[in-house]
Amino acid sequence: MTVPDTVEGSVRALETELGLPTGFLQSLRTEDDWSFIIKIHALIEAAVSHLICTALGKDTLIDVFSHLDLSDKRCGEMAFTAALSLLEKSDRRFVSSLSELRNTLVHDVTNVGSSLSKHVAAMDSSKFDVFVKGFDSFSMGGLVRFEGKDVPREEVFRREPKTAILTVAIIYQVKETERFSREANDLRAQCVSLMADRLRHLISPNANM
Repeated sequence: MTVPDTVEGSVRALETELGLPTGFLQSLRTEDDWSFIIKIHALIEAAVSHLICTALGKDTLIDVFSHLDLSDKRCGEMAFTAALSLLEKSDRRFVSSLSELRNTLVHDVTNVGSSLSKHVAAMDSSKFDVFVKGFDSFSMGGLVRFEGKDVPREEVFRREPKTAILTVAIIYQVKETERFSREANDLRAQCVSLMADRLRHLISPNANM
């Protein structure tokens, strides 16, 4: 499973906007699995805080939201994204699943150096199905392209859980940056239209009389 350069470019732009080091995404590929989950969670957490503040038009609240629990569905950041209709249900499920996995890892020091592949391999079929459903926010349960073949999503999560989670995280980030871009373009178009109307009124004040 590969990530196109255009996707990486979009995420690098987001890294810059969030004040994260350039190449943060690329470095995740070589991290051990424990560090990978911690860092990808930090990226998503910062992005969600940024999303909420942007929607509210209050950048000054970034410190407030960054201290809220990410996955709490009643009073955390996921509660705000749901109430403000900022994320689709599948995206909220992905963020919550990632947050829960991260919390499981960091609250037990014996998990340092743990392997995602071994973690997944130890799951029974029921737990694995829940794991896949929780993290997969893009395939809609269909086939995905992996190593040049179309395969069931379960195969990717079973064989390469780190790659699968990273890919979903990238897709999530790109979806958000593209949404912001569309909203910014719409806002610019509205401003241009408003300015044009005002200019027409100034040039011909009696035009609408």
